[in-house]
Amino acid sequence: MYLNESVKDINASLGNIKTLKKIAVWGIGEYALNLVKYSDLLKLDIAFFVNNAPHIKQFCGKEVKSPDEILWEEIGAVIVASFYQYTEIRKELLEKYNFKGKIVNFEEDSAEKLFYEHMAREEVQPSFSHMKLLERNHIFNQLHKKERVFILACGPSVNQMDLSVLKNEYTIALNNFYLHKDCSNLSCNYYCSPRMTTYYEEEYIQRWAENVKKTLPNAKVFMDVKDKDMVAKVINNNFFFVSNEISPDCAYYEEIDLTQKIMAPWSASVMCIQVALYMGFSEIYLIGTEHDLVYTGKYSHFYAYNEECSSKEEKSDGTFDVPYKNILHSHAMLWKQYELMDKLAVKKNAKIYNATVGGALDVFERADFKELFKNM
Repeated sequence: MYLNESVKDINASLGNIKTLKKIAVWGIGEYALNLVKYSDLLKLDIAFFVNNAPHIKQFCGKEVKSPDEILWEEIGAVIVASFYQYTEIRKELLEKYNFKGKIVNFEEDSAEKLFYEHMAREEVQPSFSHMKLLERNHIFNQLHKKERVFILACGPSVNQMDLSVLKNEYTIALNNFYLHKDCSNLSCNYYCSPRMTTYYEEEYIQRWAENVKKTLPNAKVFMDVKDKDMVAKVINNNFFFVSNEISPDCAYYEEIDLTQKIMAPWSASVMCIQVALYMGFSEIYLIGTEHDLVYTGKYSHFYAYNEECSSKEEKSDGTFDVPYKNILHSHAMLWKQYELMDKLAVKKNAKIYNATVGGALDVFERADFKELFKNM
């Protein structure tokens, strides 16, 4: 649900009491402030706001009264603008003040988010120049409903695994996985890379696209729309683009739509998960996602250090030329994204498993990769 729909529902409820006189709003906190900001609240006959703090006399241009000084028999309705105290306020109105009017509440007790915590539809709409390009992605919506997929990351543990068993499985590879010796023998149906211009020069990005296209000629490749101009001379109809523009720390992100903006990932694997969930996969297995830089001090891959394939901050010994606090921060934010992906998967009746050998990632349930294929 978007903020627009939430506000529409609230305004519909407000419409049911618009003929009533002397309406009180109980609460002057963040919830009340957002009701004033987004809804038609002040179009009603709001007599005053209710609050127990004696030092606050005005709120949003209206008088603030304590509940004990109100003649409740004169009040037509009370709008409870304090979600977490609704039960207590309602009990107080009924039992202490013998209130006979209408009590209005906008949130269900089971609600995971308050109405203003939903994203506005405008926040996910791509720029006009990108709309037509992103519309192509609609063909992938629910394309693989109730199927399973393996996300192939580039951690060193990949070298300990027999990936030949994935030949007939759906897979989504990422970044430089095309360097894997068995890559061309796998299905590698899809390939993802988030915005590359952040870390690489144009010449390398073009070579990367050429190498992926040559190694995996049948793979559908997803890149960031901001990188399109860099690879314009290389791409074919197997290249698709997404708009990784929603803030990577946005806690309100709740609907994955590849024809709209999606969350900017802290790791390419998060982009892959979003693509997989949009496609309808119900079982998603992560491979090669160690994420153990925090305690190993090195950022390693299944392939040897390659200056051309490395980001600007990565050194030849695998260490990073950035402050350690930045590494801690990026990992903390990545973990939050993984937790959000896990919640989104549950909403879609999907399950994400970590089938990586070892590593630090502890958000998802572990799966033994060999056990998944023991009957083959």
